[in-house]
Amino acid sequence: MKAHESMICWTPNTHEIELLPWPDTERLSDRYDCTWGACNSFLHKCSGKQLVIALAIKALQLVSEYDMPPKKVMNVFMEIDEFRDALEEVVNIE
Repeated sequence: MKAHESMICWTPNTHEIELLPWPDTERLSDRYDCTWGACNSFLHKCSGKQLVIALAIKALQLVSEYDMPPKKVMNVFMEIDEFRDALEEVVNIE
């Protein structure tokens, strides 16, 4: 899913985290306390490296500030095309 077409939804201090399509016309995000991603206007101004950096910072923040399980956070972020592609590029550099 593209970063500009999705949002990360979570409830702090739980294992509840999910990537949902944006706009959320079905209001699936209502069951979560927090959302971030395409639902934030500033993210639409980001592209390329800026976008990947914003995604990486949010992933770290979810783990460090919201006590989200690192594996679940990584699994959700790996569903975001730009994040996954950037990570695969870095891992394949030798």
